Amino acid sequence: MTNSTLEAVLRRDRLVVAGAVGVIVALAWGYIDGRADAKAQPDPDRRGDLAMTWLLAGLVALVWHATHPGSSDMTAYVPRRSAAGVSSA
Repeated sequence: MTNSTLEAVLRRDRLVVAGAVGVIVALAWGYIDGRADAKAQPDPDRRGDLAMTWLLAGLVALVWHATHPGSSDMTAYVPRRSAAGVSSA
């Protein structure tokens, strides 16, 4: 294994570890915040967390994409040039 290959592998591994640590921190923060909010307000419908907001946003996105299927296309039409260099459009 060459030096540059080893550096690339180590760089990728650092990114994977950093991403995993970020996910763990986010999950821990969400758990701790959710538990603190549940203790402060026992009624689930009156809590100040974002769970209902996220659920409503997901429902709106689901309905939107179900009724407007073309709006979720992430691709664009790009005209290609032919071998002769003339536009195909």
